Amino acid sequence: MEQLPDEIWLLIYRYLHHIDILNSFTNLNNRFQSLIRLYLYNIHLNEISLNTFEQFTHNVLPNYGDHIRSLTIENIHHISFFNENNILQLMKNLESNSFTNLNNRFQSLIRLYLYNIHLNEISLNTFEQFTHNVLPNYGDHIRSLTIENIHHISFFNENNILQLMKNLESVTFTINRNDNLQIIQSWYSHFKSMQQLTQIHIEGSYGSAEIINNLNTFAPSSLTNLTVLSLYPTPWFENSINIQLNIKILKIHVFYLSDIWDLLQNLVNLEELYLSVSNMTEFTVVKKIIPRFLIKLHLEFGRFEESTYATYFERMMDFLEHFKNQLQTLILVVTSSEPEFIDPNQLQLIEKSFSHLKSFEYLIHTTHCPSHNFDQVQQLPNETYLISTKKPRRPVSFSHKLRNDFTCEFDSDLQLNELYNTDALSLMSVIQLFPSQPFDICYKLSNLRYLSYNEGRTDSSRLDKPELFSKIILQSPNLRVLNIELENSSDIFELLQYIPYPLRKINHFTCNYSQLSHVLFIKELAQFLPYVKHIQLKINFTNNYNWNDKLQFLTRTILQSRQYFRNMINLYLCMNINDDKQYKIYKELKSWCNLQRLKIYCPKDEPYSLVFKKSKFSICL
Repeated sequence: MEQLPDEIWLLIYRYLHHIDILNSFTNLNNRFQSLIRLYLYNIHLNEISLNTFEQFTHNVLPNYGDHIRSLTIENIHHISFFNENNILQLMKNLESNSFTNLNNRFQSLIRLYLYNIHLNEISLNTFEQFTHNVLPNYGDHIRSLTIENIHHISFFNENNILQLMKNLESVTFTINRNDNLQIIQSWYSHFKSMQQLTQIHIEGSYGSAEIINNLNTFAPSSLTNLTVLSLYPTPWFENSINIQLNIKILKIHVFYLSDIWDLLQNLVNLEELYLSVSNMTEFTVVKKIIPRFLIKLHLEFGRFEESTYATYFERMMDFLEHFKNQLQTLILVVTSSEPEFIDPNQLQLIEKSFSHLKSFEYLIHTTHCPSHNFDQVQQLPNETYLISTKKPRRPVSFSHKLRNDFTCEFDSDLQLNELYNTDALSLMSVIQLFPSQPFDICYKLSNLRYLSYNEGRTDSSRLDKPELFSKIILQSPNLRVLNIELENSSDIFELLQYIPYPLRKINHFTCNYSQLSHVLFIKELAQFLPYVKHIQLKINFTNNYNWNDKLQFLTRTILQSRQYFRNMINLYLCMNINDDKQYKIYKELKSWCNLQRLKIYCPKDEPYSLVFKKSKFSICL
């Protein structure tokens, strides 16, 4: 056995059932354990004897159950055995399972899970299983669909998947500025024939005007509920547009307050408006027409900053003046340091300004300590306060992901309450930029989602303040994105050494990566971030290598990522494609990925056209 090379054993394995391989070669030695590891990820318990099944559950599962990502099971006796012995608890990392040829009882049990489908944070293998095994038979049961990955949207387009969901009522998806325009427009075009579709919810970083224009062309007449939450809501409509949408409920984020008026004059049947605003500036040149059926307004705006022009309160009152004769429900979600917002008399003034108002609710985040005249006052750990109307009437923000974009640098001007409020924090590895008085971070940084450690402008190779970096991570329970902008791989690992245990919560990681990096860089990185799902590597090629060496470097990176990051969904490679040689590397890599059955996607059809720009392409693992 030991004398045969690995290639021969892999050829032999082709003629064996993968369960027989696992039963026979598990625990022999390290060499065979590495050879059979690939057969542990996807388990198909079909066409096997009872003896083989019992061998597998007694000898393999107790030691290697956490390696399994996908399970297919057909026999009702196997399911019964799994239940009696609590076998599924051994498969802690199971991402998908498939039950086929089961009786009506089990089919009725799983039918409840068919109504609302969320295709987010799942592997490509799980996605393909779902589209091939479930959708053809049960697509008409689905009422609500959530989809976030441009790969999934592209696959839906190519295979006309939406046509299988004849009774789909709601679709939620994410699109971004770098996403391929043809894929997005093809996605929109499928909506036209879906006459049961009443709700569309869109998030991401695509321009709001482009979204509205596309929906105006492709949305079905049944659409009445629309959500457009874009990180980049401008530019708005450059030319006047005749919108034919029959929208009754609109949730939208705009940059300037005046941007909403172009839209309102076209949505004549609008009844409820949920409006999030980045900048309360309003221009007087726009025409202001209020939809005559509009009776509910939910308005969100503000941040802790000083205004050199009109106050937030003044701008808000001017805006609300246009709605005073028809609103029946008003909801305010405000972040502001202005004292008017914690003055009960001013809040009463708002309520009395409307002739038909039946309900007034507010949630105000302030830096001032409110008086005792408010029913609901909550002091936060960062020395700020929340005041609100009584529960259960306390409003909930619908756009907090977009408006909590307060980013700060950890420098000499940073205040403690800014640190507790920030959504994104940048650390510079230059010691003189840090505050002279060290912070005592004694509370959780619950708002922090994004942390970046940047090299900065320094000639020193020494990393400064790594202990602070570690403490911020440990005090940030909701941290999801980590970006390390250091050139040397040794510096990256030196920084990560200060984290006492592998990070479970980080699911997006970005760093620089070059041909000069250690050959085991990916393997060692996976030890610090074993649960990461999305990795972006900024590739830096050196001129000393030919194009074939560069291609081998990229393929090795992909294979190692696939091997060591077991939860990874997407690998993003960001590199320059600015000449014929670089474009040749990309085309060869694309061909190689197709042979490996890997999905590779570039936001642009012709990345070479992006001369002297970074082109980011992703690979679905």
